[in-house]
Amino acid sequence: MKQRIFKPYQICDNRKDRNSGSCKATRKTLTAQITILASISITIVLSLLITLVRSAADSRLNTQIKQACILSAESVFAAYHNDCLEEFGIFLLKDASKNEAKLSKYINTNLSDVSSKVYLDGLNITDYQYATSNCGEGVYEEILSYMKYGIYSDLVDSFKNSEEEVKRAKATKEISEDMAGLEEDLVELDVNVLRLLEVVEGIDTTDDGVVIKNGKPQLAKKSYAKRGIYGEISMSSANIDNDKVYKVLNSSDYAYINLEEIVDDMYTCLEELELITDEESNANGNNSYANIFKRDYDKLEEYLTDTKKANEEAMGYIKAYYNSQDTASKSVDDLTTKLSNNKESLGQELYDSFAGDYEEIKNGVKNNERKLCNVDLIKEAITSNNIYLNNAEDKLSCIKETLTKDKITEYKSSLDSIKSNLSKISNKNLKFDYSQIDFSSSSSGLSKIKKIISTLQEGYLGLIIDDVSTISDKSINYKDLANSLSGDEIKTEISLKDTKDNIFYNEYLTMHFKDAADFLDEDGKLKKSDTGQLDYMIEFILCGNSSDKENLSKTLFEMSGIREGMNLAYLLTDSTKKAEAYTLALSLVGFTGCEAAVRAGQYLILSAWAYGESIMDLRTLMKGGKVPLVKTKDNWQLSLTNLLDSNFTNNKNDDKGLAYEDYLRMLLLVKNLSKKNLGTMAAMELQMIDMGHTDFRMKDYIVSFKGEASFKKSSKTSSYKQEISYSYIN
Repeated sequence: MKQRIFKPYQICDNRKDRNSGSCKATRKTLTAQITILASISITIVLSLLITLVRSAADSRLNTQIKQACILSAESVFAAYHNDCLEEFGIFLLKDASKNEAKLSKYINTNLSDVSSKVYLDGLNITDYQYATSNCGEGVYEEILSYMKYGIYSDLVDSFKNSEEEVKRAKATKEISEDMAGLEEDLVELDVNVLRLLEVVEGIDTTDDGVVIKNGKPQLAKKSYAKRGIYGEISMSSANIDNDKVYKVLNSSDYAYINLEEIVDDMYTCLEELELITDEESNANGNNSYANIFKRDYDKLEEYLTDTKKANEEAMGYIKAYYNSQDTASKSVDDLTTKLSNNKESLGQELYDSFAGDYEEIKNGVKNNERKLCNVDLIKEAITSNNIYLNNAEDKLSCIKETLTKDKITEYKSSLDSIKSNLSKISNKNLKFDYSQIDFSSSSSGLSKIKKIISTLQEGYLGLIIDDVSTISDKSINYKDLANSLSGDEIKTEISLKDTKDNIFYNEYLTMHFKDAADFLDEDGKLKKSDTGQLDYMIEFILCGNSSDKENLSKTLFEMSGIREGMNLAYLLTDSTKKAEAYTLALSLVGFTGCEAAVRAGQYLILSAWAYGESIMDLRTLMKGGKVPLVKTKDNWQLSLTNLLDSNFTNNKNDDKGLAYEDYLRMLLLVKNLSKKNLGTMAAMELQMIDMGHTDFRMKDYIVSFKGEASFKKSSKTSSYKQEISYSYIN
């Protein structure tokens, strides 16, 4: 049978062909192909529809799973600590270990209500944020949320300048302390100059100055570099311009020695010995001239030994002087940087005041030509004199044997050399200027000022509060409060993003915690409370000590720092008071001739004065009064005379200014945010303990979590993963 070949794409061009059999075959072929194509299309469409239906069902189920997880997480976190929320407006959830089991239970319950085709296959919580994590960042954010959306936003304007003022006070205090601290470096310079005066001139000194009694300088009672004079002894040859100094020295057991007389006397012995005819006495040296020669020899030997020793000591003090100068120069250079870095905080007026005094100090530190003496010239003179002393000593050793007639020629030659060297020893550059020293009274230098500062710092609490027994004697003994945590327990610190956040946070503290001022009675005296772990909670947050007294004491000390800085800022711009301090410094250390020392002493006095005024300010605050942030001539209380007499009686009470709580806010502003937040949480713990929650510790509570839940559908073996999380923090 012949096989028939179909031509599916044959086209009929005319009516005849269209009616022919060949065109009929073509139509059948096309019909078959359309049927197959339609079947395929229907299949695809149906598959797509089925897929969409299944996807919609899966999506619906996944949504139900997600909703179940969200509802379950909310159910777990709904078990927050009620008393903590009511007391502080803070959400906290305890027992992180038990919450995972609760979450699993809630998820299964919620899933059973929507579908029996899916079940929880696993739950893994990988990230808990505890209340103490990152220094309590979660609690910090909750506090800010509480404050920002309340009625407290108007607080920002009222305290917007506080932080800048605190920075100004801090910068003023630090730079003033550094300028005054230079006094310690300069003291080392002056102490070495005073010691130089003692070993070169022979006048007794202490670290504070020349020792004076009954209007006269006192003898050091030891040999000194200028004691030997070749020729007539006088004020001129001794190179002394003060009659009192000269008389004290020249009328003592350590009076000046005329070296020329000693040498001439030794020459005379040699010449007279030549005339002796008694050969026996001449041969054995048993004659009066030999004895006199030996006596003069001993004097000369003692002078050379003692003077070389004094010169050695002097060179040691000169070396120490230069070392101290290097240290002082470094301190000056460091102060240059600090002054420049704080220019903006200080403001132009204060900066200019500091800069002018700083130049005086810098020049004084690097200049060795002091009024009391020129250290460089003294060094040159001693170095030169030592050469002649050594030469004389070498030649003197050649005539140490007993003098006999046969040695006369040899001894004359040595004595000629000794004379030549001793005559070249000069006091010309060993000059000290006593014009700045007041011999009518014994100066104690700056020791009195330092003693006043020490007294103020050590006894400031008793000076501020008349009866310290009224201070709360409460203390705690907990070792696991939030402010004791460290290392991995807290990890990173909190970063302050905005100054106003700090203000909001601090106002939260003043709303929820008491301070010492809350315990002042109508008479401005502290009263004790019978309730609570501690009374002064704001002070506890600031300081973190275990007792009210420690916390109050440290708070007042830090508060005095703010007041001292502000008081210094005023003193430095009051030309009259600044001049008073300079005059006093000049009278105490001006004898050194070091302007840098006087300027540094002036700043030490100004610092003591400002600190004394701050004591009076705090006395006012602790009686419920107010103290203006910026002082003026009218509201300044302490005179320099009263400071020196340690008289801190209050004479003025300004009803304008800032109260104790306002200065606490300033301390809170500059407190390290992380430490402050940890202290806040510790204070919360103490109040929770007071409410009966003895085991309440922030480290046991969480504020958020993150994890992953795994689900399986009954008809499939693959798992579905769902992230799950919740946080109290917005």
